[in-house]
Amino acid sequence: MRDREGSVFLSCHDVLTGQQPGKVCSDVKAAEHWLTSRPHRCYGSPVNRNSAAVLFLRYHFPAMLYAVAILAVSCIPDLKSPEIRFLARDKVAHFVEYAIFAFLAFRSLSQLHNHQRIGRVALLTLMLLAGFGVVDELLQGFIPGRRSDIRDFAADLAGGSLVVVLLWLSRRNRSDTA
Repeated sequence: MRDREGSVFLSCHDVLTGQQPGKVCSDVKAAEHWLTSRPHRCYGSPVNRNSAAVLFLRYHFPAMLYAVAILAVSCIPDLKSPEIRFLARDKVAHFVEYAIFAFLAFRSLSQLHNHQRIGRVALLTLMLLAGFGVVDELLQGFIPGRRSDIRDFAADLAGGSLVVVLLWLSRRNRSDTA
């Protein structure tokens, strides 16, 4: 179905599955080409890869969801650390947890403004991680069977900082060669 401008109207299911209206499209490449080669509308709203909703879902929502997951896990009473066979298994879990969070936060913050300097994004990410790590550790102090630990915070910050520095260096080097 077409509107006055000749744009194709699809159901959201058609857009997500890559099917043309009234046709079954079994070839994924053909469906992707068809979806990207025409201005599509999903029940009257444009399907735009750079729309605010798409950017939010792609960049900001994963970081926010991960932050909520960290706080949810922190609220579990008497949580035992994962079974890793060496002394600092709890610290390794904190390191990896905040390394992943740093990647998602850096990715999210780098999309807030197109002309934002990468050094500023790195600094904002580190500040966010530090503040969130403090809140996370303080929250654990109020949960039965849990305790706040400065060493956990140090592991959080170390994991996050390593990823932020690596991302900053890779983006800085990429912009130097461009």
